[in-house]
Amino acid sequence: MRGRLRVLVVEDSMLIALDIAEHVETWGHEVVGPFPSVTRALPFANREAVDAALLDINLGSHHCFPLAAILRGSGIPFLFLTGHDPTFIPDEFGDAPRLAKPVDFDELSRALERLANGTPARLAAGSTG
Repeated sequence: MRGRLRVLVVEDSMLIALDIAEHVETWGHEVVGPFPSVTRALPFANREAVDAALLDINLGSHHCFPLAAILRGSGIPFLFLTGHDPTFIPDEFGDAPRLAKPVDFDELSRALERLANGTPARLAAGSTG
């Protein structure tokens, strides 16, 4: 894996966000955030140099898709974290990697490594979206 990554974390459940952030830091990376909304994350996604992003799809009454579009346009790889069926994801992001919630941190570690290496992070076997 590349060296230390700057990983944007967008998750509206503070307990889950802190758990994800703690694991990402344990793996030797720097966390940008975590942020509970697209509105809060956007300024940092635009002005901070981030190497990858972990995005909860449901952020209260909004979805992360506008942020995903900006990240994709900037060439920043991202991973959806969701409990939704894959058909919930818009077609434009149908190829985006995703992991099911609750998060399996071993799977997340491997998926983040694949993102960092430019390898597609496929949905892990047994995950449901």
